[in-house]
Amino acid sequence: MLSAASCVLMLRWWFLLGWLVPRPPWRQAFLIYVQGWALLFTPARSGEALRAVWLQQRCDVPLAVGLAVLLAERITGLAAALLLLALGFSGRTPLGLTAVVVAVAAMLALCTHRGSLSALVHRLPAAIENGGWRNLPQRLMRQSLLALLHLGPLLRPWPMALGLGLALVSWLLESALLYGIWQVISDQPPAPMAAVLVRVVMGLSGFVSLLPAGLGVTDGTGVGLLLLYGLSTRQALVATALLRLLLIGFPLVLGWLAYVSAPPHRYARRSMRG
Repeated sequence: MLSAASCVLMLRWWFLLGWLVPRPPWRQAFLIYVQGWALLFTPARSGEALRAVWLQQRCDVPLAVGLAVLLAERITGLAAALLLLALGFSGRTPLGLTAVVVAVAAMLALCTHRGSLSALVHRLPAAIENGGWRNLPQRLMRQSLLALLHLGPLLRPWPMALGLGLALVSWLLESALLYGIWQVISDQPPAPMAAVLVRVVMGLSGFVSLLPAGLGVTDGTGVGLLLLYGLSTRQALVATALLRLLLIGFPLVLGWLAYVSAPPHRYARRSMRG
């Protein structure tokens, strides 16, 4: 089940990438994706942005395209989480949640306005792309603006629906994993929809905390919610620890194995020589 959830996220990244550029060889692309798991212990998983760098080095995919796909992954994941929360309240969606959805949609509309972004990009001198550390802030700003320009096509109905659907499947698979843990440790586990709500809230709390892998915040949120659903303190601690161990340990080990077996710096050197 955990492997299925990981494969779903890989496919989302693969399909969204293909919406912007010709898809690179799938073995190379999936290796890059798995290696990104080695960077889970970064604030809000921001280290996974290195996938964009590796795509550029190995597959000649523009850096801004890789960053745009990463942004689209985050957006579709957040949208799927908010949708599941809304469904979990059985139609009694809190006003605050509705306000968040509207605010996020408005922010995306403003941030991806093509005319404004193009004007800002043209104001930044192209020469700074090859500058040194002194011009690093301008280069980062330029790449960020280019990424937002590429993000627009990924927010159209079809790619957005695909990304949202795959994100929903991934959330549900991870929720099913949590529910399976409940069934093992408790004679009277909470309802399956409770597992969905707990998993989604845990994921959102970890992302908002900006701590590496949401350490402490996600765990505390999970334990607290499980206590509210009637599990004992021991059961709540065991269920949260098992879930976190599986969701973090499994991809982290695979990521480091992939990283060690095919170090990215090898490809960087070949790319520079070429």
